Amino acid sequence: MIDIYFPSLISEIIKVKKTSVEANNLSEAFNKIFIRFGHPLKKILLNEKGEINRYIKIYLNGKEMNYFDFNNILLKDGDKISFLIIISGG
Repeated sequence: MIDIYFPSLISEIIKVKKTSVEANNLSEAFNKIFIRFGHPLKKILLNEKGEINRYIKIYLNGKEMNYFDFNNILLKDGDKISFLIIISGG
């Protein structure tokens, strides 16, 4: 199982701080959480083009994954996916 951890800004909306999925790659893991949590999660994580929002950082076992092809990032049992929301202001 792959453990997926959501920061408080996301977990307040989807009402879950952690979930687990079985997936072979990062793309499959995302598809499964989008099915599970639906439009509210997609609205946070994806932009209007269906790409990861530039304010969202994705980590796999502590390593940033935003600039890789998610289909090519293979997962194994015990992997941990987490998100960081970049908040800017002025």
